[in-house]
Amino acid sequence: MSNTVSRVYKGFYPTEVPKARAPVRFGIHGAAAIVPLALANPAKTHPEVATKALAAGKHVLCEKPLTNTAEEVREMFAFAEEKNLVLSEAFTIGAYSRIDVHIRYFNPRDRFHLSIQRAKAILESGELGAGQSTDVDFTLPSGMILKNDIRGALMDMGCYALNATRYLTGADPTAVLAASHGPPPFPTDGPVDERTTVNLAFPYDTTGVYHNIHVRPKGKAARTDSGEAYTFAALGVEAKGEDRWLTYVYQLEAFVDKLKGRTPQTWVSKEDSITNMQWIENVYEKGGYGARPRSEFKLPA
Repeated sequence: MSNTVSRVYKGFYPTEVPKARAPVRFGIHGAAAIVPLALANPAKTHPEVATKALAAGKHVLCEKPLTNTAEEVREMFAFAEEKNLVLSEAFTIGAYSRIDVHIRYFNPRDRFHLSIQRAKAILESGELGAGQSTDVDFTLPSGMILKNDIRGALMDMGCYALNATRYLTGADPTAVLAASHGPPPFPTDGPVDERTTVNLAFPYDTTGVYHNIHVRPKGKAARTDSGEAYTFAALGVEAKGEDRWLTYVYQLEAFVDKLKGRTPQTWVSKEDSITNMQWIENVYEKGGYGARPRSEFKLPA
């Protein structure tokens, strides 16, 4: 417990580190003189704000989901590539999940954190056998969705669960078998989901930890893996990391590596963002809500 408290304290009150000789400065929407741009506006505004930032020569780290449709995600990445700039989708939290090969995760956060990467390595090692099914839940207390909130559960939170499932299983869905949505307890201008439940088919016999990763191989003794390992070095991996780092720091380090032409320890690729958004659209279609409307913003000619 004392170690956990110490880590949390150092995360919020880190020790001072020497400034780099040529630091990368980050700005938020509205800080036009700063590059690159960190964008955390509602998804429907992302195409316009991100594209304008890219047009101004800024790299962009954009809050998930990148936008409302897979088509717009493709257009945004194409524009970034045309400008030779970095565009990345920010996934900085995960979903509580259980994969039925007897391995449990506590909130895998995002793919930048060592916990989810260690869990994925265990799954890929084959010691637990082939996955049979994946159950992912991501919930908030009742009342968290406020009146006039038009984001929807699948867009705002389900994208995390979908991304975590695809990453951990190493596969993309092949079909939406069933989907249902529950509306919020207040009138909305269009279909908004306060709840979404979906059953996805995956290939390879798979249907759709932070402090500890509990591993229970079939027919073998259970073990707790990496209980006190909070850095990549402690896991024998050559990558940056300190025990005080929060998941956001891992992501920013990867983003800076990309800007500097270095290979990030891990990355959310263009293909990953497009695929995640495409399956969100597929779930909405299956559930009868239809795809979210695309932005009215038009890309520069």
